Amino acid sequence: MNRRWLLCGLALTAAAGIPVLAAGYGADPDAWLVASAAETLWTSGRYVVSRFPGYPLHEIISAPLVGTGGWTASNAGTLAAALVLTWLWYRVAGKLGRNPIVLFFSLLCAPLFLTNVATTMDYLWSLACLLGALDAALEEREVASGVLTGIAAGFRPSNLTLAIPLAMLIIFRAGRSAGIRYLASAAAAAAAGFLPVLVSYGGPFRWFTLTRTEMSDVHPAFGERILEFGYRILYAAGPVAFTVFAAIVIKGRETIRSAVRAKDPVMCASFAAVIVMVIQFFALPLDRAYLLPALPFALIIADRLASPRMATALLLCIASLNVFNPDITAHDRTGRAPALNLHEGRIAESLHERALMMEKHAGMRQGTEGGAARP
Repeated sequence: MNRRWLLCGLALTAAAGIPVLAAGYGADPDAWLVASAAETLWTSGRYVVSRFPGYPLHEIISAPLVGTGGWTASNAGTLAAALVLTWLWYRVAGKLGRNPIVLFFSLLCAPLFLTNVATTMDYLWSLACLLGALDAALEEREVASGVLTGIAAGFRPSNLTLAIPLAMLIIFRAGRSAGIRYLASAAAAAAAGFLPVLVSYGGPFRWFTLTRTEMSDVHPAFGERILEFGYRILYAAGPVAFTVFAAIVIKGRETIRSAVRAKDPVMCASFAAVIVMVIQFFALPLDRAYLLPALPFALIIADRLASPRMATALLLCIASLNVFNPDITAHDRTGRAPALNLHEGRIAESLHERALMMEKHAGMRQGTEGGAARP
């Protein structure tokens, strides 16, 4: 793949991030909690989690950024991580893609990516580490892949579940001993990355109790949760893109069966990654951004199955959600009912959400105020 495409991808990422560097810590309330925890660490030297179970590497990295430059610096840090991610995805797409240019831009045009390139959240830091782990696994550098997986878990503990598909990829390509080295490296790096949380909160048992207490009230009733789960899955990339992806998978079902029977490393690992992340998504608070680590693997599957025309159609459908949102439900005070409503795209929606968060936290400005959890 010609390097000019990499330059185009880097330019796209920068263009999405630079205009919002000074637009607060982000649209997600958790970004403001990260800023508060980072400020506490910077001013007092005392580590506190922004919210349980703890996101230690991101909270620690954010401390000097928030402490010295506020949201402009911390958002710029995320943008830098997004640029590294863009380069890593370029490498992966070049190695795996049947339609590498389309595969490359399908991730970069996804709303889940574009709306998070300059926020004080760990999503793209995590994904950069995971794509680095995937790239290393493809080159059979299992220890490096394991370390990067463990670092991703230090940013967000749930990322450790992706050790399952990455271990499959390594075992299928390089054997069980390589898989064991990978898993040992991932476990060691994850334990080291998460150590600040355990030390600050009195060990694993008290940490588990605090985590369970904080997360006990985040789940709605089961029936409502099923509906919300389906809705959020559908709108991770939008109903049009989801329909095209489903058509690609259904049309390619024989290819999938052949790949599974042959233990194709890339296809088996990609399906395992999507399945693991979807199951995990149901167990966690239903935030669409939690599905971001599944997106590259879903795109790899689609690329392996789709014709160039279908792959391009999927890219256009993914990108269209940034501009307009064909919502299939009517939202009112009594719940949701089937209906077709055309709303503004995810980029405009994210900008409005950021403005509301800045208004809500007007007193914080380029500093922060209290509110982080205390040990």
